[in-house]
Amino acid sequence: MTRTLICLVEDYKEVEVMVTKMLKFAGHDVISAPSGAILDIILHQQVEPDLFLIDLSLPDESGLSIMRRLRGDARYKDTPMVALSALSAHAFRREAIKLGFDGFIAKPFDMATFNRIVRGYLKRRRVAASAQAS
Repeated sequence: MTRTLICLVEDYKEVEVMVTKMLKFAGHDVISAPSGAILDIILHQQVEPDLFLIDLSLPDESGLSIMRRLRGDARYKDTPMVALSALSAHAFRREAIKLGFDGFIAKPFDMATFNRIVRGYLKRRRVAASAQAS
């Protein structure tokens, strides 16, 4: 089975380390960026993640702005993008999805729930890719 590549955009180092460990433990490869500027450098190297996990509150650019830029790039327009935020109000979650994210994960999160949600987005991506190949 091919390993999946997940791109984590998260500026808080403790969260980045924890999420990276959880994802690697679940068998995924992870690249991370603490800001939109660093993400641009990484993506310039022709990296094509299977999933983006994007913190909404970043130092140089909002997660919403990053998601919109990625959606405008043909390479990533169909890649699942999930917002990460400590703001967990139901209305905020709906708003993130309405604005273009595929999903929303509220911080803090437990490992089992987090991995289940990530697996769900990766499975949808594989199903969509299989349908396009047919």
